[in-house]
Formats: sequence, C-alpha cells, structure tokens
Amino acid sequence: MVTGHYVFNASAIGLGGVITSPKRKVIPSLASVALAPTGGEGSGLVTNYDDGDGISFDRAETRVFGSSNGQIYATRADVMINNLDVFHQLQVESMWATVTSIREVLDDGSVRDRKFTFQAEYLGVRVNGKEVDVPVDTKLFDDNPSFDEFVTALGSSDMAEYRKLIGFDDTDVKSLVRSSKGKADEAVSGRSICCTAVSPKGRSGFHVPVKGLGTAHLAEALIKHGHRRLTLLRLELAPRGFPHAGSDGTPEIMTKDVVLLSRGLGDGSMTIGSVEGNGTNTMP
Repeated sequence: MVTGHYVFNASAIGLGGVITSPKRKVIPSLASVALAPTGGEGSGLVTNYDDGDGISFDRAETRVFGSSNGQIYATRADVMINNLDVFHQLQVESMWATVTSIREVLDDGSVRDRKFTFQAEYLGVRVNGKEVDVPVDTKLFDDNPSFDEFVTALGSSDMAEYRKLIGFDDTDVKSLVRSSKGKADEAVSGRSICCTAVSPKGRSGFHVPVKGLGTAHLAEALIKHGHRRLTLLRLELAPRGFPHAGSDGTPEIMTKDVVLLSRGLGDGSMTIGSVEGNGTNTMP
C-alpha cells in the first residue's frame, strides 16, 4: 500500500512586525528559520539589534530540527531572546521557548500524535518599570498531545480557572468537542484554539496592559489539529492618538483599549520569540 511521504514543518522567529505610527515601518523577520520539508536542521542569529526607534535586543537565536526513524518522526524548534527593550516600557532580560513533537505514521497513512510539548521561561520581565512574574505551566499541553485529547481536557471541571483566564465559556468548549467528533459545522471544525502557557496563578494574567505601549500577550499558544505554536510575546500597540514612550505624559489604560486593539485599530503589532512544530503525511 502506497502511503506517500512525510512532510516536516517547523519554524522559529526572533522578532518581526509592523508599526504604523507616526509612520509605517516594517520590522523584517529577524533570526527567522524554517525547517526543510524533508527534515534536517537550520538556525538563525541576530545580535546587537537596535532599530533606532526604541526596539532593541542583545541576541535573538533560533534553531529547528527534524529527523525520522522508520515510521517515527520528530521535530523541534527553539528560540531565545536576551535583553529585549520595547520603547523603554517593556523589558525582558531573557526568555526562551521550545516546541517538540513526535508523530507516528500508521500503516494506513494516517498520523498519530505521540508527543507534543511546550517549554518556556521568562527572566527579568519589567512592565512600566515594575517587575512582573510570568509563571509558565505547560502540563495541559504536554499531557494531551492530540487535538481531541486537548479539547477534552480543556472542558474538564478542574480546568474552570484556566478557561476563565483564556476567556472560554461552556458554549465554546461544547462547540469544540462536537467539532473534534466531526459533528460541527465547517466554521467550527477548522477553528484554532488561542490560549496560553501562563499559569492561572500568575497575578498579571495572559493579556497585560502596558501604559504608553498597548497590550502584551504572554506565552500565547495556538492549537489545532496536528499543529502547535507558542509565542513568547505578541504586542498590540496602542491605537492612534495614544502617546508612546517619550511623549508628554503617559495615558491611563482604559478598558476600551483592548476592544479597539482587537479590532485592528492600533498602531501596529509585533511578534517576539515564536516557535511552531508539526508535520503531516501525504497521500498517496
């Protein structure tokens, strides 16, 4: 029986994004690397970066790896950022993340998730000059390698506090459970789950407002069938009209900021430290 060939997929990025105010500026994908579809390895490195407008870091390093041993396929993606400074309002001494996967191609050509894990750590995070603790807990992801297992675990009673943290209600979970069993409409069945590896015990939560900057989304995880991504820091910059660092006075964060940002009305966005990993088998 012909079952095609396995296609690896892993990537990592140090920093990239777009700033739209006071003028549009594209920050190219720095220290980015993608794994070849046939596996192997790759790396990226950028040191002593300073864009001249308030974004800098000492070192951004990425690595990807993919190999196979018969029907077993392993991938890994790593990223590390040192001494990050964003507009003097958000600093991180060091942060790193890893995503690994082990997948098995069965005799019928289907792929089974045997292992899908996250690792991450933050050191010396400061928001508006105040040190912030970012506790990471990856047990939910590591214990549930398949999408269906993850959805089932997410809907369990002992995950109520976590669902509140990520903004999921019972209706969301029920829709995803139906989707995993093939009983949902197409709009739900193709959905990705956006959640976080930040522990519910963290005082600052998942979405952290930063005065003079916008909103920082910490340890943001994207989960869908056969695919996982972990982003250490996703920044949504404050809407036009809100002064950035260095202006006269820093505005108070208002609750409507989050609403405006979610509608894409801000002054840009940045991804800092992101890894993804998965793979699939072709047919025939």
